[in-house]
Amino acid sequence: MKKLFSVFIIFLLVIYLFAESSDKVSTFILDELKYRIETTHPNPYTKITQREFENRIETLKKEWNKQSEEEQYFSLRHLVALIGDAHTQIYKQLENDKALPFFALPYGGHSVIVQVDEKYKELVGKELIAINGMKINKIFKNLFSIISHDKEEWAYINAHYEARLFSRLKHIGAIRKDDFANLKIRDITTGKTKTLKVAFSENMQIDKPVFANLSPTLFQSGYYRANFLDDILFIQYNVCADFPDMPMKEFATRIEQLPKAKKIIVDLRNNTGGDSTVITPLLEVLHDITKDRKIPLFTFVGNRTFSSGVMAALDLKEIGAILMGEEMGWNGKFGEVQEIELGGDYILFCSTKDFSESLQDVNLHPDIIMTQDPKDLNAGLDTLIETVRKMELQKDSD
Repeated sequence: MKKLFSVFIIFLLVIYLFAESSDKVSTFILDELKYRIETTHPNPYTKITQREFENRIETLKKEWNKQSEEEQYFSLRHLVALIGDAHTQIYKQLENDKALPFFALPYGGHSVIVQVDEKYKELVGKELIAINGMKINKIFKNLFSIISHDKEEWAYINAHYEARLFSRLKHIGAIRKDDFANLKIRDITTGKTKTLKVAFSENMQIDKPVFANLSPTLFQSGYYRANFLDDILFIQYNVCADFPDMPMKEFATRIEQLPKAKKIIVDLRNNTGGDSTVITPLLEVLHDITKDRKIPLFTFVGNRTFSSGVMAALDLKEIGAILMGEEMGWNGKFGEVQEIELGGDYILFCSTKDFSESLQDVNLHPDIIMTQDPKDLNAGLDTLIETVRKMELQKDSD
């Protein structure tokens, strides 16, 4: 009997130790996350103090084992977002997530559905007003707490992508367990509203996309491209990386050989970054062209202009470009990301460099603040390009 009792005690002890070990393993990621951030990030405590950050971790440890895997994911995202650095974020692919079959982007203060599954083509080109009765701007604001950002412009554009995901809408209380969502939309031209029931899809992409009738210059197309809009040379630079089939040096050479333009536009509105040095051959060519031929140079920027995209805008401004558009998505402080694998399939993307000193005297704002006019949007026009056209006409008449 004593022997049996001893075996039972040992069995209980093993269970207890296993439970303790399990708890330590499950919450270990919190300590690992803190350690990795503090040893990698150049200055993680500019928006939140170290004490506040540690207190948040201790509070989260007490709640950790009561949370589902999904709740733990959003808790970690919220924790990392408190650092206030858009480059420093945590990622994990949630299993069995679903998405609404559309993409919306902000134009002139409106969230416009620019791409949708053919089944719901009635939505395309319409302004998204609410999901399940929750106003879209409230949805965006609620998502800000889990989106790492140093400027609201960056949080705002990213909230547009996250707002179509079931897990995110569930997290902020916009939806519960339904496979459908009621979307309230508005026709920007007529002002008429309508509510449609839309099903979530397990496919994160859109199989049969229908696109809004927007100006092609508003859509991202490849790494970089160039074409003439009448007498304006329009260059869209979307990714700070060499396109394998046409490296930037070759692209810049072709730009140099093009017929003379009356004005040149470099569009960075879709450029979220990459390698800051890639643009160098293009800068050299544009500098020579604009200087020798006395051609005005414009650079378009917006809330998706981020990281090396911002650096490209500053480089272009240095050779004489006028920056036009909306506020950019990066504040010029932290960057040069290192990817770190954590436990539980989590990946930490963490800044390794502080640019504050080198950019402290640099103006990171557009020279001309301008947003897309909704009337132009429905007419298939790009407001910024139309403005450049008129400026050109005004110059001709003087």
